[in-house]
Amino acid sequence: MHFVRVPRFRSQLSIAIIILFIVLLSIFYSGLRVQRSHALDIWPQDSTLQSGLSSAATSNDLQSLTGVTLSLPIEYQDLPEHDCQQVYGLEYLTNLRDSRQPYCTHVTNTGSSSLHCFHSNITSKRNDAFCVAESVSWNASSDKRFKIQCELRDSSGLKGAPTLDEFPKYMYDTGPKFILDHFFQIEDDFRKGRDTATCPVGKENGYKILVKREGEGNPWHSLLEIFSLYLTLDILSITPRARPENLEALETLSESYYSATRAKESQVVILDDRADGPFFELWSLLTGRPTLRLAQLPADDCEQNILLPLPGGSNPLWFSDWSPQSCKISTLIKAFSKRILGHYGISTLLQKGRPITITIINRQETRRLQDIHQYTELLRQEYQDSNIRVELVDFAAMGFKEQLEKVTKTDVLVGVHGAGMVHTMFMEPNSAVVEIFPPRLEYPVYRNLAKLKGVNYFSTHATKAGVSVDQGEDWHSSDLEMREEHFLEVISLAVKSVFNRGILNIDV
Repeated sequence: MHFVRVPRFRSQLSIAIIILFIVLLSIFYSGLRVQRSHALDIWPQDSTLQSGLSSAATSNDLQSLTGVTLSLPIEYQDLPEHDCQQVYGLEYLTNLRDSRQPYCTHVTNTGSSSLHCFHSNITSKRNDAFCVAESVSWNASSDKRFKIQCELRDSSGLKGAPTLDEFPKYMYDTGPKFILDHFFQIEDDFRKGRDTATCPVGKENGYKILVKREGEGNPWHSLLEIFSLYLTLDILSITPRARPENLEALETLSESYYSATRAKESQVVILDDRADGPFFELWSLLTGRPTLRLAQLPADDCEQNILLPLPGGSNPLWFSDWSPQSCKISTLIKAFSKRILGHYGISTLLQKGRPITITIINRQETRRLQDIHQYTELLRQEYQDSNIRVELVDFAAMGFKEQLEKVTKTDVLVGVHGAGMVHTMFMEPNSAVVEIFPPRLEYPVYRNLAKLKGVNYFSTHATKAGVSVDQGEDWHSSDLEMREEHFLEVISLAVKSVFNRGILNIDV
């Protein structure tokens, strides 16, 4: 075998070129690491400021380093419709975040308070708002009002935002305007001092979150109120808070309004005298302290931070209650559902081999479906040779956690129009809902909710069976009836729609 002899100088040249290439490559990647580190360092280390913001920024690191925009073809861009995002998506949160408006003219005087409000215009009917007031005093021994020492701006100084008198009113005397009118005193006499002799050393950074509820037992109303509180806190968690010396200057932004530290020192204060109700524990889910009643507040005159959250009547789900909507996804609803189920430790994973479950809501007082027990037996006979289970449940007799456990194991939920249909919010995509309406009623609020959750929706109308005793002929109270074949037909359509849900693989 013969070997070709390579001249020594050529061999040395090759080695030199290789070494030079390695050195240059190492310098390039070293510089890349330095630049990347610098790009990440511009983000604030306080994690409360990065919530909902940092992921979008870091995804473009390579583009920022190279200056080259490399995009996938337009067919890959599946962006939600802008209008839907403004109501049901992250734009709802960021638009409110960016709407902050100071309402006090002087915030540097000794003893002065601050008042900032945030506004939303998802409907032309009103301008929704929530407010944060700092350095507020409370004296339970006097007129039982919170005191804001503040000279309010006139309309010309609000940059188009409504005055406090122009804030909207909401059902059941709820919302910031009602609370400000009935539980607050705003005065601009800064000479009045505060007796802080009994106050603890060091001011707390948490909030007293003041809530007047619409009620305590209706699932739809109660959950939307709690949902609105969570949205408020999420907005504050991505809103940088200005330092007290300059509350309007962007260059003085510091930590967020609501952080892990503030949450530990925050608590909800219920202003109404209603009973606790089945959803009471959910008010304190995102705060570090238990929910209080107004009468339980200490009778001192110490400074406090106050939050008046978005009321339930402002919730985006009310936006679409009377009109069918085309929006088909909601990040807001998904996050709320995930939080509630996570709180109760409820899994949504489907077990292999489990039966398809039809859950029928058995109303006990109003809008009862006559012969519902007979219909349930008919369904059981219809599917007795299939791996399909039919259950008749009275949600009103269950605790909320038990209701959720039942719903998350349900493939087809059946019920007469009512608050029980709010459980659609906790159902998984590709499950199904059947809503039975009283005659002539068209109210697509749960239809819209189902679409936003990716749940198959079926509706039908029953006929009035008679007038409930002493309750008149209003659709809210009249019992209903359906033909057996009609009932079986609509349930059959819903059942077939889930035959290939998850790991199911069943022929129609």
